[in-house]
Order: sequence, then C-alpha cells, then structure tokens
Amino acid sequence: MLTERRKPRTADEQPSGGWDETRFWVGTFGVFVTIFVLSLVVMTFVLSVAFGYRPVAVVSGSMEPGISVGDVVLYERHGLSGIEEGKVIVFDDPTIEGGTIIHRVVGIDPDTGWLRTKGDANNSDDSVWVTEDDIKGVARVLVPFAGIPAVWVQTGRPVPAIALVAFILFAAWTARWGWYTRYDPWAKAGQGDRHLRDRVQKILATHKSP
Repeated sequence: MLTERRKPRTADEQPSGGWDETRFWVGTFGVFVTIFVLSLVVMTFVLSVAFGYRPVAVVSGSMEPGISVGDVVLYERHGLSGIEEGKVIVFDDPTIEGGTIIHRVVGIDPDTGWLRTKGDANNSDDSVWVTEDDIKGVARVLVPFAGIPAVWVQTGRPVPAIALVAFILFAAWTARWGWYTRYDPWAKAGQGDRHLRDRVQKILATHKSP
C-alpha cells in the first residue's frame, strides 16, 4: 500500500545513477514537451474565448513559408467591407464542399468590393473572386503546429495522428520524473538540497538582500 512520505529522504535513500538518472533526463524532456503542447492549446483556447476568434487548421502549403501545413489560424468574423490588400483572409473553398481557403488579398474590385486572392506560394491568382457570401473572416493569430493531428485525420492519415497523441501522452506521463528530485543527479550532491523546495529556498537565501 502506498503512503505519503512524511520526512525528506536521507542521503542513503537517494537512488544511484544509471536508470534513475536516465529517467530524470527523459522526464525533463517530457516536461518541455508537455509545457510546449499545453502552451499551444492554452493559446488557442484563451484567444478564441477572449476575442471570439475561430480556429482553422491549415491543410495545404499554398501560404508557405509564412503559414505551413499543420498550423492553426485564428480568424475574426468579418465582411468584405474594410478589408485592405495584403490582408490574409479565410473563405469558403468553391471547389470542395465544406472546405476552407486561407489566402492573401491581392486585389479589390472597385465596383462590387469582391476580393481577388492568391496563395503566397502560388504563381498565379485564384481563379474566382471572394464575395460577401464566401468570406468567413480575417486572420488574426497564427499558432504553429497546433493543428497537425487534425490535418492528418482530415487527410486520411489517422495512424501518425494517433502516434503523435500517444507520444504526447507518454511525454506527459514521464514528466513527473523530471520533477522528482529523487531522480535528479544534482540532488544527490549534498544534504541541504535533496528536495526542490529546499533548493529553491537555498537559492533565495543566497540572493536575499543584506
């Protein structure tokens, strides 16, 4: 039965190197992976809630190198009025039912206000104008890599998507090894810095103003 440890580990209880030290480095890597993934999720969620932005995953490389496959574009709902040339907009794909295109405005019809668009990586303009009924909004924020699993699923590649999610979950599970000072090789150096809390207090004490 597992019970909560009441006292700090003694020096004799500190684990030896080898596998324990390997677990520390694997756990440290897991910490960074977890923080990175959580930052992407939090950024997408917070901006969507705070500003009412809507996310859309990029499924093609027509806007590279600025916007790549697997990125997430957060866009603000907007009509044709007030959009200037050079803006990146999100609109319905006329060739695919339910599809979405993210391209840059390169021209505006002075009579109708319709928009001529083009992908940054494309050699020619899009073949159709963007009308009021087509436009979804104006791109506001780019979140790199956040949509990679969704893109893989949408393009019929569920295996790498599942593998990536499994890797992220494994990294999150191993992250605890990076936080446990029992696996930390530097925590074995002395009696006074066995635990993360003790080491933080020691650092703060050394930097305390006289």
